[in-house]
Amino acid sequence: MIATQSACRAFVDDLVSNSADQSACREFNRTTLDFVLGHAGPDIIVLASNWSNATEISVLVDRLLSSGKAVILITPLLNVGFDVPQKWLENQLRAGRAIPEWKVEANPSLTNSRLRQELAQLLSRYRDSPRLITVDPQSVVCEQGYCYLVRHGQANFRDTAHISNVNASQYRGLFDAAFAMALKALDKQQAR
Repeated sequence: MIATQSACRAFVDDLVSNSADQSACREFNRTTLDFVLGHAGPDIIVLASNWSNATEISVLVDRLLSSGKAVILITPLLNVGFDVPQKWLENQLRAGRAIPEWKVEANPSLTNSRLRQELAQLLSRYRDSPRLITVDPQSVVCEQGYCYLVRHGQANFRDTAHISNVNASQYRGLFDAAFAMALKALDKQQAR
């Protein structure tokens, strides 16, 4: 089951902190969380969003873990800041040739390092919890101080913030391992 709402990030609705958010996003998040936390709700929750606030992520993870769920948290990917396919096309036109690989320096802004550090600190209390599994997509597209925006002639992003459908399969190994760990954690929890 997939629950998404276009242009809405994932958060636990709070009247004060989310008052500026669209009412449709707030309602969607409330309804989705109520469903997920319900008795018939799913046992494994995959959380992915265009994350910008470590505290909001932590609050959501807290709620899910306290209800006995296993949580697969997809950590922030890259803060590219521009439309990758468009810029790639422009670069190829300027170069007058195909550019099958485009990598950029993995600087702190691109890698969301501050957000990732804040999140790691907030979630450190769960470091021994087998029910919180983090999936780091940067481990696939970044290596040796560089991150690939284009690899093997395919853009890794379809716009400023979403991975491309073509290259989504490169994350399969990460998700296979994460789901195996989540199932094992739930089996262990039920055996108690």
